Amino acid sequence: MKSRKANAAEVELRLGAAHNYQVSLASIGNVYLLRRDYFTAISYYQRALARDNEDRVAVKKWARNINLDYARIRLEVDQQTSRVA
Repeated sequence: MKSRKANAAEVELRLGAAHNYQVSLASIGNVYLLRRDYFTAISYYQRALARDNEDRVAVKKWARNINLDYARIRLEVDQQTSRVA
């Protein structure tokens, strides 16, 4: 007989809790993106991508967000460097 905890985990997986968790991680990344905390945003997008995910659209979107964050970091570094020089 399975424990209640094991049964609850199976039900959550069937209801899409794993996908919802990934979306939640990416949404947290979006909040950090808006706050211009790009490194933290990237870490949340990477955590979302690290989970098994068959939703190719979501994977593509999160990978794009990571690339955009790195581009923003480069832009800010370049702007700071030009101000110093």
